[in-house]
Amino acid sequence: MGRQVIGQGTNSGKLKNLLLSVVGTLAVLTCIRVAIFTSFSISHPVEKSIGLDSSLPKPPAPRSFRPITKPSSTFAPKLTRSDMSNQLLVDMNDRGDFLFLLSPPGADYKQFVHVFNGKSVTSEKLSSYSRWTLTPSGNIIKRIDPMLQIQSPRSTWGYTGWAYNDLRFFRRIADDGSFLYVNSEVKKKILTSQLRSTKDGHHDKVFYTSRFPLMLMDIDKDGALWIRESLDPKDLEKDQLLKISGNRIDKIDFPTGYGSVERVTSNGSILVATFGRVGGVQPVRTFVREGSEWKELPIPSDRIFSFVQKVFDNGLILGFITDEKREKMLQVIWNGNSVSVLNECPSWPKLGQFSFVTRATAKGDIYIRNVLNTEAGTSENYLLHVDP
Repeated sequence: MGRQVIGQGTNSGKLKNLLLSVVGTLAVLTCIRVAIFTSFSISHPVEKSIGLDSSLPKPPAPRSFRPITKPSSTFAPKLTRSDMSNQLLVDMNDRGDFLFLLSPPGADYKQFVHVFNGKSVTSEKLSSYSRWTLTPSGNIIKRIDPMLQIQSPRSTWGYTGWAYNDLRFFRRIADDGSFLYVNSEVKKKILTSQLRSTKDGHHDKVFYTSRFPLMLMDIDKDGALWIRESLDPKDLEKDQLLKISGNRIDKIDFPTGYGSVERVTSNGSILVATFGRVGGVQPVRTFVREGSEWKELPIPSDRIFSFVQKVFDNGLILGFITDEKREKMLQVIWNGNSVSVLNECPSWPKLGQFSFVTRATAKGDIYIRNVLNTEAGTSENYLLHVDP
């Protein structure tokens, strides 16, 4: 397995920051949905007792979370390591394509290999500013983009700090090579947010317009767009979940007691979502949609929060669980009421200080960053396939 140093001229501070911000990416995303539109701070009023000690604040009341749903059983999925794990993954898609970067660190050119269905096609040596991206159908988009260079194995991936799906909330790529994204503008203190597609720098289509902040959460294999609409950027507990399919827009109800949604993923037939807090005390939990009802996914061990990442074509659900501080993370696979902790599976990397899934596909492929040593700044990448 090829070891990699994170960051050119890395000092340990970079990787320490990665560790300290392990689940902080989730908090950053929450801030982003607000910061563009308004600046605010959440404060907790201090309760004062009545009496001689009324000038002294009472200690905060302990949090009270409802009990977790316990799994009915555990299972052992099969994890198969790819022999391409030592290559730096550039992109992969739900069809099963992979793009790997072959050029060595510091090279003045880029060279890629496209792997699909047992075939490997190596590119010619390209400009160091060349950028390749896979569409869902396996087409390759080639761009010359000095601002968004494909990084070498010595650079830190900005969105692999924690948990697959985070950056992809901001834009997605379609089969025709167009990008879907949200554009927000404030004119005369009036916000306008639009879900748009663009190709070759031109705005082709507007799917949805709102006076509230929008976020593109997922695109399923049927082409449906899943959108979070934040009805009040100052209130993190007033969201809507919208499904846009063709010219139809459906509002999806939340589980009882929840007012915010953090993550959504769908494979066209299965819908899974992570819903956020209510009143500052409701635990963040993940639910699967069964008909018109939401069913909470079980949580093993001593963790209390759960987050979804991907629904596989075979019905398995990839996610992770944490404590209430969004720390002590474990990767899990749900299979109905049964749960597997991937960190405990034989093929999961065991030598690192912590590891996490940075990418996943509907085919069951997962790409893992395994941090070996935060002081030395070393890490490895693993490409695994998950079967029931």
